[in-house]
Amino acid sequence: MIREDWQEKVRLFYYEQFHERKLETALEFPIITKSGKEKWVEQLASLLIDDDDRAIGFQSIVYDVSERKKVEKELFMAKQLAEEASQLKSEFLANMSHELRTPLNSVIGFSNVLLKKNEENLDENDKNYLQRILANGKHLLDLINDVLDLSKIEAGRVELELVNISLKDLIHDIIGQLEGQVQDKDFLLVTQIPDEIARIQADPGKLKQVVLNLLSNAIKFTSEGSVTVSIETDAETNHPILISVRDTGIGIPENRLESVFDEFQQVDSSTARKYGGTGLGLAISKSLCQLMGYNLTVESKLDEGSLFTILLNDPEVGATPSSSRIKKRRANRPPKGTGASRGIQGKRILIVDDNRDSRVLIEQTLKEEGCVILQAEDGFKGFELAVKEHPDLIMLDLKMKETSGQEVLARLKANAGTKNIPVIIVSIVALENKSNLSEAADFVQKPIKRETLVWAVSRHIGLKS
Repeated sequence: MIREDWQEKVRLFYYEQFHERKLETALEFPIITKSGKEKWVEQLASLLIDDDDRAIGFQSIVYDVSERKKVEKELFMAKQLAEEASQLKSEFLANMSHELRTPLNSVIGFSNVLLKKNEENLDENDKNYLQRILANGKHLLDLINDVLDLSKIEAGRVELELVNISLKDLIHDIIGQLEGQVQDKDFLLVTQIPDEIARIQADPGKLKQVVLNLLSNAIKFTSEGSVTVSIETDAETNHPILISVRDTGIGIPENRLESVFDEFQQVDSSTARKYGGTGLGLAISKSLCQLMGYNLTVESKLDEGSLFTILLNDPEVGATPSSSRIKKRRANRPPKGTGASRGIQGKRILIVDDNRDSRVLIEQTLKEEGCVILQAEDGFKGFELAVKEHPDLIMLDLKMKETSGQEVLARLKANAGTKNIPVIIVSIVALENKSNLSEAADFVQKPIKRETLVWAVSRHIGLKS
């Protein structure tokens, strides 16, 4: 007997099939046997037609599919548990990353302040200690960011910002960033870049992350010879075809080439001990390339060096970024060679952040530019102060204990007196929340870079005045 709650569903199903004259049909439903057991069956039915071409009924075969339904239910439950575990892992990583990055923001920020203000008064030992604190703080931050990047990629939460960029400028920026790492090395850092290169549409931050990782690895594993970064272009259009990084370093054994892009993989344990690293960099680089529609390949010989190539138009991957979360917008980056602080002297800026160290670091930077600083240690006080004082600009943290920055932003934009005040999100999770906070004027990632912060303030106060 068909289970009671399914009887009407089965009747309506076959009524519909009969009147629409569907010749073949199938339906799964539960039945109760004479012994009172529940079973699932699949009924395959064929419509019967008489000599006058009239539908007169069904002919059917019934199969017992109870075992299959049991397996399907178990798989569904396992999928749900896996999704819940993945969600819990993501939440744990997000919370832990915030707790870890908040003190690192202070370590990096105050080290920079001390080095900048006291460089001439510090003896060599003290200066060296501060530089080591700063370097190790940045190293820890990079490790944390790697784990977060991997988590976001696995969860499909990576967002691409597509803009027209110059690959030549991007590579020169990266080389300038790495020059300090090769000063004491016994090899050459070489660029092979054509004079004419067409601009391409790409995510500059993520492409820079990939190339920077490839070059950093090449520098780390090379002791003599050269590290060369090259761009190849189409001879007719000057459109970039590929970016390659070649080194004369330790190389990779042939039997390990296929696994170098796997998560947490090192060439061998002795490499990890000697050179360090988590084995996440290449896995992240490969995934980011795939998201951007590129392909990352490797060729290598042990003790002879390696060649990593980013194929910008790989037909196997396709030229279109594969991420479903793509935005086209102008990049909010400080233009080169600009002081960026014009027009902000005397401007009143409200800092809303529950972390005292963060407020002090932002205040230190902006006071040096002549700004007048107001402070609030939570979102509620920040909103009240904004209504009362009407500052020229508000700098708002997102992760606050009492009231979240997102709630404060919504209240500010809903209030007639404060809705036109530009709000810059200054947060450890600033870039991760760009797509959720469209009413924010700009986003500055912690640990803050002085030039980025000052330029963002100048840009938006300039727009306001």
